[in-house]
Amino acid sequence: MLTAELDQSKLPPAARLSGRALQELLDTVGKALPKKAGGELSIAFVSEQAIRRINKTYRKKDKVTDVLAFEFPLGEVLICYSQAKRQAAERGHTVKQEVLDLLIHGILHVFGYDHEKPKDAKLMLPLQAKIFRKLYASTSR
Repeated sequence: MLTAELDQSKLPPAARLSGRALQELLDTVGKALPKKAGGELSIAFVSEQAIRRINKTYRKKDKVTDVLAFEFPLGEVLICYSQAKRQAAERGHTVKQEVLDLLIHGILHVFGYDHEKPKDAKLMLPLQAKIFRKLYASTSR
């Protein structure tokens, strides 16, 4: 079973996930992974400055990114809310949809999925889309 510690202090109240919505996301991702996924994650929404600094330190990319994930004993997912908001507008969907997709994306990275190489992307991105469709169908009711 996946569980998570969630820091939403950087989010406006209307954008925050409920405990129920977070657990549904974690359960849906856990069930969709080929290997039984369990453990605790740390999920935090961070500023553009923080995510840029972390991206530069760990990935040598000096730019703002939407999500970073780290495979520590406690998996960690960091999301830049302002970047998610911009991307939602660019992609023509809601911020809620973007944040859910980024959470799924980050959690898949924690469990070793990647998309840097085409063959890896063929595994990760369809799985991400499948989980998103299943989860969004249940949360948009």
